[in-house]
Amino acid sequence: MDGNIGPVVLGAALTLLGTLAVQAVIVPWAQARTRRRERWEEDIREFADTLEVNLPRLMLDYRTEARGRLTMRAWQRDPTFRADDGFDKMLKLTREDVWKAEDLLQIEMHRISLLPTRLRRLNRNSPYWDAVAKAEQDFSVAYVLANVPVSIDEDMEPDDWDKLWDATEKAHEKLTSLISPMATAMKPPKRSLFRRVMRRISKKAAAKERSLIRVQTE
Repeated sequence: MDGNIGPVVLGAALTLLGTLAVQAVIVPWAQARTRRRERWEEDIREFADTLEVNLPRLMLDYRTEARGRLTMRAWQRDPTFRADDGFDKMLKLTREDVWKAEDLLQIEMHRISLLPTRLRRLNRNSPYWDAVAKAEQDFSVAYVLANVPVSIDEDMEPDDWDKLWDATEKAHEKLTSLISPMATAMKPPKRSLFRRVMRRISKKAAAKERSLIRVQTE
């Protein structure tokens, strides 16, 4: 009788050890992966909001102010144009409005450069990082090329500046188009992982127990 109890006790002990191993290793791993997934989703959402909501609004504000100033300066260069005090005051105000719009836009541009770095730490194996880095760089370069003539008050015709800004908007659209594939790049941990591991451990323990019982009875 005692010989038959031993394998049963051993099998139960093995099952307990397996359960403890799962709780000590598998469960923390799954929880860490879930937290990483949650952070990924939060950062992707922030990245998407910045690209799809915040930036378009700020880009439109900047374009409106910048083009307005370029247009007024083009009038000013016209030999037939006669400026008055009201025009000069308005031109000065446009400079301040451009500065404000530029500052707000550049804050979001800076966020755009930082968010992919945070995302990359959470999912280094994503195949989109090279494309994101290139698209973000192209967007930044296009914006700088459009911003410089406005910042230094270059004598540029508004229609010529529109071409530079169109390139900026196209670069922004290219970067924005990468959000959807990026969002699905990290797969969530399978919820059945813990149950599958436990079943596998239980089966192995039961098989070990049957093997020991068979040895004892032979």
